[in-house]
Amino acid sequence: MRDGYADTPKGQVHYVTEGEGEPLVLLHKSPRSARMYRRVIPLLSPHYKVCALDMLGYGYSHPSPKVDDVLLALAENIVEVFDALEIEKAHLFGLHTGAAVAAETAAGWPDRLASLTLFSFPILDDEAREIMQKVHRSYGGYKTWGSEGDGTHLGVYTGRWRNAHAGSRGKLVEPRHGARLLRCWSVVSTSEAA
Repeated sequence: MRDGYADTPKGQVHYVTEGEGEPLVLLHKSPRSARMYRRVIPLLSPHYKVCALDMLGYGYSHPSPKVDDVLLALAENIVEVFDALEIEKAHLFGLHTGAAVAAETAAGWPDRLASLTLFSFPILDDEAREIMQKVHRSYGGYKTWGSEGDGTHLGVYTGRWRNAHAGSRGKLVEPRHGARLLRCWSVVSTSEAA
């Protein structure tokens, strides 16, 4: 596995890569990083050129942009990474927050994707989406958090997250509806990419 950085207009994006063939880009959940895919990459690399990104604000990448629509800015940055790495078209996989960013990328730049796979997609109404973005803006991404050797910082950040999400319960679409939407999205995105 090789580490690298993609220079983009929004900052440097760290990635790990391995393999040859069609590009497969992996987007992590929040507040994780590409490191979460280190055990999976060797399984995929015999079939694809795997590239797992640290999205802006996470891992070793630069901080996320301070904008109103963070998801759109992160999606734009995925395309900027494609450009920097000379990726014409890629298979795109996203988990949790990465799925939301992948969906925004597919909506804005469908011609850049060979396929789209969303896992545990956070289906939010407008109010819940705004709450999620407010939380993201409040801490500027995982990279800006401090840490204490005794772990006391974890309680502070958990409390911050809980307070920001107060009142959002019930704003998510029920899982059974989400699964149906994901099946439809997968069929549409796969057939459009073909």
